[in-house]
Amino acid sequence: MASIADMINAISTGSFTFNKPEILLLIIPAIIILMLILPKSFVAIDKRRLNNPRFIKYRRGYRILLFITRSIIFALLLLALADPFGQVEKEIPGDLTLTLLIDNSTSMELFDTSFVPTLRAELEKRIPVKVSHISTPLESDIGDGMLNNLEKNKNILLISDGQATSGTNLLDVLLFAASLNSSVSATSLSPIHDDISVSIKGPSKTIAEVENFYKVKINRVMLEGTPTQSVRLLVGVDDEIVVDETTTKEEYFFSYNFSDGYHRIVARAVPTSAEHDYFPNNNVFYKTTHVIPKPKVLFVTESTSALKQVLDELYEVTQVMDLPTKKKDLEDYYAVVLNDLPKTRLKDIEELSDFVIEGNGLFVVGGYNSFDNGGYKGTAFESILPVQVGTGDIKKGDSNIVIVIDISGSFTEKGVTTTALSTSKALAYDVIGKINEKNSVGVVAFDQWPYMVADLEPLYVSKAQTLDKIERLQGQGGQTEFAAGLKGAFNLLRGKTGSKNIIFISDGFTWNDLLRQEALDVAKAMKGYGIKLYTIGTGRNLDEKFLRQLTTTGGGIYFTADTSNRLKILFGEAQKKEVGTAFSLFVIDPYHFITEDLEVDAVLYGYNQVVPKANGHLLATSDSGEPAVVVWRHGIGRVATLTVFSSGNNLGELLDRKNSKIITRIVNWAIGDPERKNDFFVDIQDARVNKSAEIVVRTKKFPKVQGLQFSKIDKNTYRAYYVNEDTGFKSVLGAVYGVNYDKEYQNLGFSEELETLVAATNGKVFDPAMVDEIVEHVKSVSRRVIRERTSFRNIFIIAALVLLVLEIVYRRVRETWFRQHL
Repeated sequence: MASIADMINAISTGSFTFNKPEILLLIIPAIIILMLILPKSFVAIDKRRLNNPRFIKYRRGYRILLFITRSIIFALLLLALADPFGQVEKEIPGDLTLTLLIDNSTSMELFDTSFVPTLRAELEKRIPVKVSHISTPLESDIGDGMLNNLEKNKNILLISDGQATSGTNLLDVLLFAASLNSSVSATSLSPIHDDISVSIKGPSKTIAEVENFYKVKINRVMLEGTPTQSVRLLVGVDDEIVVDETTTKEEYFFSYNFSDGYHRIVARAVPTSAEHDYFPNNNVFYKTTHVIPKPKVLFVTESTSALKQVLDELYEVTQVMDLPTKKKDLEDYYAVVLNDLPKTRLKDIEELSDFVIEGNGLFVVGGYNSFDNGGYKGTAFESILPVQVGTGDIKKGDSNIVIVIDISGSFTEKGVTTTALSTSKALAYDVIGKINEKNSVGVVAFDQWPYMVADLEPLYVSKAQTLDKIERLQGQGGQTEFAAGLKGAFNLLRGKTGSKNIIFISDGFTWNDLLRQEALDVAKAMKGYGIKLYTIGTGRNLDEKFLRQLTTTGGGIYFTADTSNRLKILFGEAQKKEVGTAFSLFVIDPYHFITEDLEVDAVLYGYNQVVPKANGHLLATSDSGEPAVVVWRHGIGRVATLTVFSSGNNLGELLDRKNSKIITRIVNWAIGDPERKNDFFVDIQDARVNKSAEIVVRTKKFPKVQGLQFSKIDKNTYRAYYVNEDTGFKSVLGAVYGVNYDKEYQNLGFSEELETLVAATNGKVFDPAMVDEIVEHVKSVSRRVIRERTSFRNIFIIAALVLLVLEIVYRRVRETWFRQHL
């Protein structure tokens, strides 16, 4: 039963509320009815008393007192009917059982694990202990092993190097453990053997005559206190030695230009002594790079352009002045680039449209002769593009924006200095500060239910009140149901005119796939209603992959907490710049193929007057918000527009070596798969020994290879799986691939990330001899402080009953006194 102290605590923390607040509206009518009823007498009174002034005086005071007590009683009963509740913190004793998880994988042979029996015996003297073995010699599925042993409010001590090679991602498992209030700690490990492994990272597919960059990773495990062991590193490319160096480096970089075909790359790490190399089978690594011919690109331009020089480096470019009018003249090309062409040069657009719909690419470059300057408005060609000619409202004053804030359990964790909720409230503050006050803004919070924090109103009317309501927002600690928040926002936006947008602030974390799918379904449905979903990822349990997927489904843009300032371009009051005024580019979506990790510092002076279409994906703008790069899909093909340029009607600094990446990425994106037009190709990746790998073949005839069983997966496309029992270079159907040692032997040594990962569950990394510290830690984290939803209805009912009893006692005493004295 809830206590008054619990209710006072809930009120002080701001979690006190009513499940049926509408009942509170009955209090005033109840008081009015009492005022009308109490003056009336329903029992006959002795007339002699009515003529007694003292009786009249006492009777008036009695009725006033009765009115006050009855009003309070009715108010208390109505408060109880309104179902008051709040979040109450309670400390509960935890389960001190500690589960020892022991990693049995082969990589553990490098470490001293002789302490395990002693550690187990010492721990069993003080706390209950369970032991479980995880992983197999060549399968370090540490995450799966932990999942099989995770329980709510339990403790795990992991004896492992933390080098997972398969199974569930270790970070995801530890975040799930945190959501269960389970603590995972680990023991440090001391090496007893030295070892060296080598591996190569670099492109598996590239085009001819382009510089390709590779990284050779040398992984060392050394006895404590010994100096870094030098090794002789040999790197060969197609039987040519390109690196021969004795080094103590952990990483070595080199570059190479290739001709067409398959190329073999081998890295070998030779230790100074066999005694310093426990596993001899991980000293050689095989990698292949398949070099394909340059994709054919059609470049249509009226005049000579420096853009062609950039394109010539990566593609086989054909330059023409007019767009071909026959479909057969386009068939050999993977993409068409139109360089600042007026509509008079764009005839027979139907053939170009079919070319794109069938899976090819189109890149339209703007300038003084195209888009608004080229008569595109209202033409058939404009229907292919992701933009339309026109000017947007730079003040963005017709937007309806609902900010959705996650207040679920993962956002209101205890035991951390700053909760994700406080960070998200600060983000919401910052977002509102960037939004033009002529826009209408509402706020919704959610856990398993949506809560309307602020109704949708023009920001210039409600800004102060909205910020105050966000500041007072408290987490309820409930389950995370993203769909509930999205539905709450939809209810605010439904029926509104103007653009409709949701800014969703959450960590995106849940272990329930059904909740993820429900949110994706709601986002897809809202997109059909013209609602765009923007997400801001924040929190310790951040699931960025899901939030990006949610954003893509909702047709918006994903932002990290430190890039949310980009919202100002979308919803702020940017200062419009005239053509001829210098401006820079601003990446809006940094997670698209074209803009990921892209740095552009070009200064430009011109732009075309265009606005993105509803399904157009805005990737970059000018610093004043004018669209710069917009893309979309047309059929199964890809269309991109670049509508900013420099003086003199050229791309200016965008053609510099650093900035031209944006041009080549746009073309690469438009091209898509550079082998899709081939009648025959084999797609096969480098593999691991004794592990199943996939081979995909496109051919007009059913492929036949001894030992492989192909199945048809698409028109003229077949798939098979294969296993190799030894390392080295292999070939099938003319394709070359490398087979390497088992992944168990690659990433060796105690994981540097493990300490950070276990900290997410309030865990630590202990020396095996620190038995006392381990026991004290288990006792400390086992004491759980939980937040429970507690009803306070009984307090109000009891208070009403007590007051009623006191009133009855008072009436009895009064009647007795009246009979004796009046």
